[in-house]
Amino acid sequence: MEQGFKNLQKGGKLKIGASVTVGTYMLPKLALEFKQSFPDIEIEAVVKNTTDIENLIIKNSIDFGVVEGIVHTPEIVSSAFMEDELVLVCGKNHPLYNKRGISEFDIPKLKFIMREAGSGTRELFESVMASRDIPWQLAWECSISDGIKNAAINGIGVGVISKRLVEKEIESGQLSIIKIDGIDLKRKFSVIYHKNKYLTEIAKAFIEMCRMSKL
Repeated sequence: MEQGFKNLQKGGKLKIGASVTVGTYMLPKLALEFKQSFPDIEIEAVVKNTTDIENLIIKNSIDFGVVEGIVHTPEIVSSAFMEDELVLVCGKNHPLYNKRGISEFDIPKLKFIMREAGSGTRELFESVMASRDIPWQLAWECSISDGIKNAAINGIGVGVISKRLVEKEIESGQLSIIKIDGIDLKRKFSVIYHKNKYLTEIAKAFIEMCRMSKL
């Protein structure tokens, strides 16, 4: 990887799309790390849900995307590089705060704070619930992760969010994780790009950095 970096052109531009979880947690850190090594390379980024990033790739508006959702467009190549986990969280005013866990039969009784349709988080949760024929109630819909966290902290309901995005709130006690017995909400972060897209050496270097990341 280091040898390949040495062969990069001096300047250039990267147009990167990221879904909200990746764009909130990973992309700023990755972009900073990349710019420290290659200050002459300009990085443009757009953060939207996974479906929107797919559409931008189809339109050739970005070079590639980094997303947490499942890609449905046949023309898009997807390469997983890191595992992520969704968790249910609630604030101190919720009766499940600091409880050991719940069963799937408790889920229909809860009110959920959820990402919008088209997000990878929403799709994974809906898919798992549908596969087990578990009904659930949508109480609050947010397009940003901070909205989910703040709504959960203020007792609106149970938030569904990447565990990476609530580490500080869990540590401080603002939020508590609710475990569901027998249900796995794990997923993968993936790099996606159009199958006919020519990836420059700059793009390949950034993608390789994503794959090697320990974030």
